Amino acid sequence: MLELLSTTGILGLASFFFIFWRTIKTRLSPLSPLFVAITSAFVLSLFVPFSYTLVMILFVLLAFYGTYLYLEGDKKVYDVVITLVTLKQGLLSFESEEEAHHHRTRQASVIFPSILLVLCAVLAGFLGYFGFNYIMSDVKYAQSLQQQSLANGQKTYDLQRAAIAQFPYKSDYYRIFSQVNLALANSLINSTPKGSSPSATTQQTVVSLLQQSINSGRAAVTISPLTAANWENLSSIYRSIIGVGQNADQFAIASMNQAVILDPFNPRLRIALGGIYYQLSAFDQAQNQFQQSVNMKPDFANAYYNLGHAYESKNDFANALQSYQAVAQLI
Repeated sequence: MLELLSTTGILGLASFFFIFWRTIKTRLSPLSPLFVAITSAFVLSLFVPFSYTLVMILFVLLAFYGTYLYLEGDKKVYDVVITLVTLKQGLLSFESEEEAHHHRTRQASVIFPSILLVLCAVLAGFLGYFGFNYIMSDVKYAQSLQQQSLANGQKTYDLQRAAIAQFPYKSDYYRIFSQVNLALANSLINSTPKGSSPSATTQQTVVSLLQQSINSGRAAVTISPLTAANWENLSSIYRSIIGVGQNADQFAIASMNQAVILDPFNPRLRIALGGIYYQLSAFDQAQNQFQQSVNMKPDFANAYYNLGHAYESKNDFANALQSYQAVAQLI
């Protein structure tokens, strides 16, 4: 009941009790098994959270019970015919069964039903097209995240790229795809033997993958700008190319600040922002962010650990030791 009140409001709760009350009024003697099932479901709904499936089953039972009462000739159940008519008479017409039969015997125009049919067909085609693309893109993305695909970077890349091309309206696709591009770029860099420079082809491929990673991260925040995870992801991409990409440090800080604004009580985001400052040797700003993370979650060992490093980098060894001791106690 509390869930129903919070999701549908007072009117939704009142409607639910109205249906329950009308159901109780239709009880017959002897009691029908359908009546017992429906009333039991209503009573259970006062104490047990209902899923969408159970709610659907409840209304299916109500439909069966209404049909049963009609077949039993119960006077509380009657026919109402709802007919779409011309706009001159009104869009909806409520009439008795006899009146509906009389109107059906007249010669009816096919213009309005034809227009309605075309509109329904266009709507069904539109929803069907996008629904099909959404499902198929999800299938491709699921395949790209399977273990055998993850072992093959090219296969993962191709599947995710195909999924995005088929349904380019889901920010999660772009966010994951940006990390895949970043991982492939790092893999190419790490595969270069120590002491040697990567070939021109490898360098060009790395640059292309990094640019694709940035573009995908930007696309995610464009599609869903109010999702903190998308801004956090974009910040992590910029952070990974600090020292290589122009103004990457400023973009990383700005993106993470946007994530903090959208999710201001998340201590993990404060650690991430402090980590960027720490990487840039801005230890005062890093200490400030780590301290805010500690204040938000006093039992967060990782926050104390990072705070200790910030103090240590500032040669404040007393506070650093205190932070590390807090880590030891928590762990």
